[in-house]
Amino acid sequence: MILKKVKLLGSNEVMPLVEGCDGLPVLRVNNYALSVLKNKAAQSIKNDVRAVMHLEKWASKIGTSWREELSSTKAFPPARFTSLVIHLTYKSQDNNDAVTPLLPEPVGQDYFNHRLTTAAGYLEFNHDSVMISRKIRMMTLLPHSKSRYSKAISLIG
Repeated sequence: MILKKVKLLGSNEVMPLVEGCDGLPVLRVNNYALSVLKNKAAQSIKNDVRAVMHLEKWASKIGTSWREELSSTKAFPPARFTSLVIHLTYKSQDNNDAVTPLLPEPVGQDYFNHRLTTAAGYLEFNHDSVMISRKIRMMTLLPHSKSRYSKAISLIG
């Protein structure tokens, strides 16, 4: 994922835009930035988006997506949670430096707390979107269910 700056039309405001390796915007991260983080300062938004990118990097590393995790009926395994916390503890390794450290370097306590807070907000945002899509799905099924229910009641007498 690549973080870019985009100037909003009609204003002097700059927002971050996250692109995937294929050059297309990563919708779930950009939706989060535009809907939840929009009232923050530009640098705060950038820091939060970088923390979300680090979180998404972990999800792709283990071969899952947050939407899959949150929409499944299984509980989040403790080992996966531990893996996430360990991942958030260390600096990102994709920083195009000439020298790559052999051992990952831990982040400071304040930055780790910032990452945890941002991760909680991002997961809550994804959870809410999953729940909304479930409600919409249920609402589209509900009218059919009511008509079937009323037909069954009328047949029973």
